[in-house]
Parts: sequence; C-alpha cells; structure tokens
Amino acid sequence: MTIHKSKGLEFPVVFAAGMGKRFNFRDMNASILIHPDLGIGADAILPDKRIIASSLCKQIIRRELLKESLGEELRVLYVALTRAKEKLILCGTIGDLENEITSLSVLMDNKEELLSLGMRMRGKTYWNYVLPALARHRCMSGLFQEYGTVYETE
Repeated sequence: MTIHKSKGLEFPVVFAAGMGKRFNFRDMNASILIHPDLGIGADAILPDKRIIASSLCKQIIRRELLKESLGEELRVLYVALTRAKEKLILCGTIGDLENEITSLSVLMDNKEELLSLGMRMRGKTYWNYVLPALARHRCMSGLFQEYGTVYETE
C-alpha cells in the first residue's frame, strides 16, 4: 500500500521502504517555472555573450517551489511514521555511509529539537530528516564507534 493510500489508517507493523530514494526535483530545472502566487520565471538569454542565465525571478520561484515540494515530502514522511501501532521498520539505502556518519556525528550533542531551515532545505531523501534525530539516540552509538566518530561526553 502506498503512503498516500494509508492516510487515516493504522497497522500493527509498518515497513517504510525506500527511505534512501532521492526526491524528484526535475521539474524545477525547466527553462520556464510557473508559481500560482509569484508568477512566471524564465531564463535570461544573452545573445551577444551566447549564454543562458537563470533570472532572479526564476531563482526566487525555484526556491519557493523547492520549499513547497520539501514541505509535501515532510507531510508524506509524517504519514508514513504515524501509521504503526506497535512496530515501525524503516528500510532504505545510504550511498556513502561513512560520510553520512561523519556528518551526523556533529549533531550528537545538538540540543535543538527541530532541524534548522538549512538542513531541511538540503534534504534529498527521507533519511536526511530521520537520521539527524536518531544521531542523539543511544541506538546509534555502536555505529558511531564503528566509524570512529565518538565524542567524549560525561
């Protein structure tokens, strides 16, 4: 069952698969972007220099469309994570685990409850939203030790 079809339902065990699948942002690379509130953003063509550059208007629209797309992905993730009554099993791949563990190790002592806007905007997969929260949990200590990124804490 897809995440969208499970909205409003609960199950004893839920497998959330594909946590490492990259979000689809291909439509934001079109030469013309349309936003219902901000209007139309197009590439600027400079024929004398023989270049095509992204206009400021297009960059603003692209950023707003990105924010809206990531917001929708977070809502879908919320639905997936709240369907389980007893057990939630997250499944997915991570391309470069050593690099990911190293970047997560700086979050081990982070006291902030929410991800910063910058981290939310850089999200490319569901793992980018779940793993920073897990970085502070004791279940990750073995993984941090295995990759030699343990911080000395009291």
